[in-house]
Amino acid sequence: MEGFNAEMEAKRDRDRAGRQVTGSMEIVTAYENLGAGRTPFDGYQRTTIDTRILGILREGEAVGHATRGQQVEIVLAETCFYAEGGGQVGDHGVITGPNGHVRIEDTQSPVAGLIVHRGVVSDGDNRAGRGGERTG
Repeated sequence: MEGFNAEMEAKRDRDRAGRQVTGSMEIVTAYENLGAGRTPFDGYQRTTIDTRILGILREGEAVGHATRGQQVEIVLAETCFYAEGGGQVGDHGVITGPNGHVRIEDTQSPVAGLIVHRGVVSDGDNRAGRGGERTG
């Protein structure tokens, strides 16, 4: 029975790895389409930062804007949100722009050097290319 359980666990690991590779390729393509590269991080020196929204993804697709209640992933020109890594959870907070707010529930780095802010639009109409400020 031990051998069977070990083999089943190994199969599950292989399946998970396969799904991650496929998902990773789709994620890389989505972010490449945004023209996003490395995200400069300045969270050790500051807790707020004036920046610009480079892109917004909704359900894995790049969109020009997002409105209240929508789940989004936002890429900023630079950030002070720490991405999950090294055993530390990703930062959460609020991105405030001239026309709305996004409540950030998690910060990840799905592609090396790129920081993605995942959250829900709490109000307004947030658009790519506009300014935004992170607050904790």
